[in-house]
Amino acid sequence: MNIPGIIYIGHRKIKIRQISPKTADKDKIYGDFDSQKDLIRIDKSLKDEKKLNTLLHEIVHALLDHFNAELKLKDEEKVCEVLGSGLSDLFFNNPKLIKLISSVYNTNKK
Repeated sequence: MNIPGIIYIGHRKIKIRQISPKTADKDKIYGDFDSQKDLIRIDKSLKDEKKLNTLLHEIVHALLDHFNAELKLKDEEKVCEVLGSGLSDLFFNNPKLIKLISSVYNTNKK
């Protein structure tokens, strides 16, 4: 799975790094978002579907941080879990939607 090394949220440049399973196990994570470093880390040993779900989960953390949602950690985790899994499921089951989104944004860039 080819994960981008960088994504942009507003003015922020969020780096994405794949980490070793050893590091992920040591930190007890599949992935995480560090708002101070603008860095998402993802366990590179995850299967593609789990890796994408984890990436979307961490992107939701980044969005909540960027737009100052100021949720309690427990609430933030629930939102990230629901949206990360929900978006992953939505995109998987609706490939025409992905094509539509891509065509709209690619057309608007021209």
